[in-house]
Amino acid sequence: MKSNESNFGFLQPLEPQLYRLGTLAERYFSEDPNTCNIKLRQFSELVAQFTASRLGLSVAQSDNLADLLRLLKIECNLPKQVLEILHSLRIAGNQAAHQNTDDHSTALSGLKLARQLAIWYFRTFHKPSGGFGPFVPPERPKDVSDSIVSELERLKSELEASLTEADRLREAARQAEIERQSAADRAEQERVDRETWEKLAEEAEEDRKALSSQLQSLQLQASTREVPTVEVVTERARDAASKINLDEADTRVLIDKQLRDAGWEVDTKQLRYASGGRPMKGRNRAISEWPTESGPADYALFCGMVLVGTVEAKRQNRNVMEVLRQAERYSAGFKLTEAELAEGAPWAGFKAPFAFSTNGRPYLKQVETLSGIWRRDLRDANNPAEVLVGWPSPRGLLERLVVNKSAAHHDLASQPFDFGFPLRPYQHKAIEAVEKALLDDRRAMLVAMATGTGKTKLAIAMLYRLIAAKRFRRVCFIVDRSALGEQTESECPSSHDLEQVA
Repeated sequence: MKSNESNFGFLQPLEPQLYRLGTLAERYFSEDPNTCNIKLRQFSELVAQFTASRLGLSVAQSDNLADLLRLLKIECNLPKQVLEILHSLRIAGNQAAHQNTDDHSTALSGLKLARQLAIWYFRTFHKPSGGFGPFVPPERPKDVSDSIVSELERLKSELEASLTEADRLREAARQAEIERQSAADRAEQERVDRETWEKLAEEAEEDRKALSSQLQSLQLQASTREVPTVEVVTERARDAASKINLDEADTRVLIDKQLRDAGWEVDTKQLRYASGGRPMKGRNRAISEWPTESGPADYALFCGMVLVGTVEAKRQNRNVMEVLRQAERYSAGFKLTEAELAEGAPWAGFKAPFAFSTNGRPYLKQVETLSGIWRRDLRDANNPAEVLVGWPSPRGLLERLVVNKSAAHHDLASQPFDFGFPLRPYQHKAIEAVEKALLDDRRAMLVAMATGTGKTKLAIAMLYRLIAAKRFRRVCFIVDRSALGEQTESECPSSHDLEQVA
């Protein structure tokens, strides 16, 4: 394998526009990471436009990328993992264009994410099967941080480990030929390479001008069903998304975005303990690589100055539930002052009340232990691990922190059934059954009642008891028409405790 081979070469025969943008991004990485990130944003935008058009959506070249991604999520149910990669490339490109960040680390992560996006697109719309080799690291920049050098060397080692003996011999011969070249030969080769890249840039600009007609053509094909049906393509898209393979560094990029969307201040590359990242009053921060007695925690979650959680993040092919124990060990190994610990800490040696583990994959019931976000409340040894579909917000964690399940169930056991209205015996029994299930850590229950048997009053009584005992802090009460919500609110003895969603 040639060291200058493009990671996007497989796109060239069927998707030359995407090939040119991806290859140009690689070319700019070493000397101009800003332009690399901008090209990768253009690459992600083109993938989004082609995807939407192939799925039959009406897309214009002038459409805002963020709006287009929102449309792909709502109208096409595009896999969450793919959307996160598209958003990550979009944001990095915007920052490069407006802030002139000149960041090789972001550019390298972007190249790796863009290649996985390219493979997903190719599998979805062209060839569902087929192998793709490892990522080929771009040319090493002259002046770059040690962390970038280490990452490039790691990628190079992975690449070399995948080569056959014949590949190694060919590469060794190629390197030997380069060393034998005279200065004049090397200068000539550089001139030819420069002309090649200039031609690629010119062709990419021509592609941009002709894009509108191509988008219309793809939309027409989708509407006339000259291509596989939307259902078939959607299934391919899900299958291809399940095969996206990110290493731990790239997974952190997606986890950063997930945490940021939940309200945490986070940046794996910048907000690090070693770089001076510390908790601050009034800020909710996910600080990376926080030292503990068991090694650095991938993230330490702080609400203000108080530690509320620790996170273990693994690459995407790792079992998420298995590594939760590692996050628990980190929780026991924090060295913090009493003022930096939540009220009641430590709990059986645990300094952080909550332990999390994730591999960045969205939750799928079919592969539960390999996806989602796993959490355990460490304040009680009997608390089981549970899977979440998204990250809790800082407010959500603080609210959960004040919930003491044992104390709440003790209060429920002694709390009278006095609501200002009488309950029928079967309503009384139903409430007790729900509370018993909660005590047993049941997370899903169904109470089925016939028309006219007092469902609204039962719901008011049950939810009022749970809130009054502080078993839960908030309730989402859903009705299918406004009149039912108004009826519930008027009958509730303390309506401000219920958040009505009508």
